[in-house]
Amino acid sequence: MKKKTLIPAALIAAMMSLSMEMGVFAAGNGSITVQNATKNITYEAYKILDATYSGTNGENVAYTVDGAHKDLLSDEIFTTSGTADADGNYGVTLKEGKQIEDITDWLSDNYESFAPAKELSFDDQNSTASVGNLDYGYYYITSSMGSVVSVDNVTPNALIYDKNEGGPNQPEKLITEEDAVIDISDKTGINAHSNEAAVGSVEKFLISFNAVNWKTEGSGNNVSSVQMRKYTIIDTPVNIAINQDSVQIEIQDNVVSTEDDTKPTWSVAEDGKLTVNIPWIDADNNSLYNAKDNDANIAVRISYTGVVLPGAVETNGQNDVQVKYNDNFEIEAEEGKLHTDTYVYKFKLKKVEANTETLLENAEFEILLGGTKLHFVEEEGGDYRVAGSSEEGSETITVRNGNVIIKGLDKQDYVLREVKAPLGYNLAADTEISKELLKKADDEIVDAEGTEEDQGVVTVEDVKGILLPTTGGVGTTIFKIIGSSLIVMGFVVLKSRKRRENEMSLAI
Repeated sequence: MKKKTLIPAALIAAMMSLSMEMGVFAAGNGSITVQNATKNITYEAYKILDATYSGTNGENVAYTVDGAHKDLLSDEIFTTSGTADADGNYGVTLKEGKQIEDITDWLSDNYESFAPAKELSFDDQNSTASVGNLDYGYYYITSSMGSVVSVDNVTPNALIYDKNEGGPNQPEKLITEEDAVIDISDKTGINAHSNEAAVGSVEKFLISFNAVNWKTEGSGNNVSSVQMRKYTIIDTPVNIAINQDSVQIEIQDNVVSTEDDTKPTWSVAEDGKLTVNIPWIDADNNSLYNAKDNDANIAVRISYTGVVLPGAVETNGQNDVQVKYNDNFEIEAEEGKLHTDTYVYKFKLKKVEANTETLLENAEFEILLGGTKLHFVEEEGGDYRVAGSSEEGSETITVRNGNVIIKGLDKQDYVLREVKAPLGYNLAADTEISKELLKKADDEIVDAEGTEEDQGVVTVEDVKGILLPTTGGVGTTIFKIIGSSLIVMGFVVLKSRKRRENEMSLAI
């Protein structure tokens, strides 16, 4: 169904007083031009009333309707003269108290009765739609996509502005799905405005908004259309290092490069801020990009990656985005739509003697994620954090004073493995750490073992070693005594036997 748009201007005032300005009027050699028109949208002009005017600038206006259309006018809104003039036309005025909304509502249901319409021709280079050779009159403009059209001035060559939803719109910043391949032509995998990550991990970000070629401002007789010359996107990160080489820009489903002066440029400053500049017109002020069929919006998507920095263990990673046009004007967004948060996690490792609260020193641990050992950097004070992308780190964590906090983790399930026990103690079995136990970087860890208040603490117990007997122990004494006794007894038996043998020899 075709949607309608009225060109209101100052119709009410014009019809109430012939000395006032009229709505849109055109002459036999006049024209109506719609600026900021959308390609492949059908614009049509329906003449509702005829008009005659006098004065240098058409300040005196009289409206008429022919006999064929007289009865089509609403007698609740318009008053027509009782008799026709020499040409068979009747004078028309607006009834007292009627407003532009009354006319709009009536015309939206009745404009087709005033056919035939004049179709406007689209100029692709200038994004305009126009029609000429129009009689003076009050015209009703329809648009197949229902855009809002209003009047800029009141001359025989009427200039009208299609508001196209008011201008650039719907800016948003998102974090894409973790581990997704950055392919800007792939519209899937969009995550949300927050995610979980580890220090050193690479995260993917996407900024999107709808651009237009013209932005309509004002209302009534004070409407103007501003051409879009340039769009600027600024991303200010906190504890996220944006990779300048990863930036990709897509306009209307096409990836653009930096081949010439009309192409986008971008850079990352020393403070980490990303600035993207997208020229929108050429040297002749022609728009560089066209809207699709039946849609004035021109889709812009900017993707890039960023590394989570070590500072995220104190303040979570953040991004705040601004989208501007013509350098100084910011595109408004819904609250929170241009902000993202990247959270890292932590837990407290507590090493004690089994069945006691005695803290044990100098135990060493490894932390594994899916069988892979993580690398850590020791902080001042003895705590540890996940090593950054440019840091080597160590696979082992030393619990020097019985307690240590492990920071900068992604929200995952881990395995805690003791690789060196304190002297005099046995190694503990592996401990599984649930991701639900982990705490965000800026959350408080509560060490209250055995109570519901215990949060973010992993306790590992070591058992004392048992002293085993050796060959030099008391357990061998009895065997030494028995052995010695047997030797003595053997010697005595041997001596007695020899003595008897000698005595028997002498008797013979």
